[in-house]
Amino acid sequence: MTFGSVDIEWNLSYKRFVLNQNPDINNFINEMINSFKKIINKYIILEQELKKKIKNINFFIIITIPFIPLPLSESYMKNFSEKNNTTFYEVISHHERFYLWYIYCNKLIEIIKQFNFNRLYIIDLRNDFINKGFQYFMNKNIEDHHPNFLITKDYIIKQLDKITFYNDKNNIICLKKISWQYNYLYKHCRRPLN
Repeated sequence: MTFGSVDIEWNLSYKRFVLNQNPDINNFINEMINSFKKIINKYIILEQELKKKIKNINFFIIITIPFIPLPLSESYMKNFSEKNNTTFYEVISHHERFYLWYIYCNKLIEIIKQFNFNRLYIIDLRNDFINKGFQYFMNKNIEDHHPNFLITKDYIIKQLDKITFYNDKNNIICLKKISWQYNYLYKHCRRPLN
């Protein structure tokens, strides 16, 4: 899951086209960033609490920006709604989704750099998407707002392999990373929200 993606791509569209609301974009993005900051802080505090009981606890927080919003056909949401028995609503334009995603990601990265936690890493695939083009990362057999994770995982792993992990005593930690070796993923199953 990509934190913030649902907010920009779907919640904002729902607010506009179903609830007839027009949220202030700066406030909307700042709320997302503040929520993300709270999550990071929870992990940092959790590590501090665990260190009181267990030695050699080291949390590594890796923030991943694994995609850019993909272009969708005009019938995408209609088809999605019919297939999944969900409420139909329009989706904001690809241009706006792309633009807001960049604002959000850039602000988020600036905030993350301000954390006083040296085991906080960022993996950002936006340049890979720009350099390779959207079509390269899209699912070929079915239109989907998600990229093809079998492709994006390889780009994430390339960046992950470049990271040197240090513990809180500044010693290098060698992590054994095992990549998904198969040419399929587990099927996404929609579940009721109750």
